[in-house]
Amino acid sequence: MTKLKLPIIIAIVAIALFAGLKVSGVIGGAPEGPLKKHVVQPVPFAEEFIVNTKDTDRQIFLSFNVFMTLAPMDEEHWLIWSGAGGGGHGGATEAPGPPKLATYARYRDAVNVVASGFTAAELRSEEGKLQLKRELLDEFAAIAERDEAEAKAGAESHEVGPPYHVQDVGFTKFVVS
Repeated sequence: MTKLKLPIIIAIVAIALFAGLKVSGVIGGAPEGPLKKHVVQPVPFAEEFIVNTKDTDRQIFLSFNVFMTLAPMDEEHWLIWSGAGGGGHGGATEAPGPPKLATYARYRDAVNVVASGFTAAELRSEEGKLQLKRELLDEFAAIAERDEAEAKAGAESHEVGPPYHVQDVGFTKFVVS
């Protein structure tokens, strides 16, 4: 029985090696399955927001900074977003996505409008902050849908470029005074 051990071990190692090379795409081409997705670093808005709250008895301000976490992108859109494709406007290699999104007028307007619809008491509560995040995500999704529709229609007014989807928002500063 000891004479059979070595050939069996060699056969098992060879099969495992072949299977590993096949799955990795070294043998037989690229593996089938989901395409590689690129995770995008959070994108902070370029400037701080200062809005009046909805309170009517006195003037109260919300001063806050917002960042967006985007859904992962496929290879094609990642190359456009990151500037790695080198085919940006005029052949520029600067990443067009983050700078444009950080100053995107439609998103900045949405943040101002949504945040000013809350009272100071709402914004001081944890539930109020969560509600602000939910409403911002809803508004960002609606803007992204309009942008995609405009891009498909050939309109030049879509400013940001590749499809992107805001997956989450957060605050790096949040002061109600």
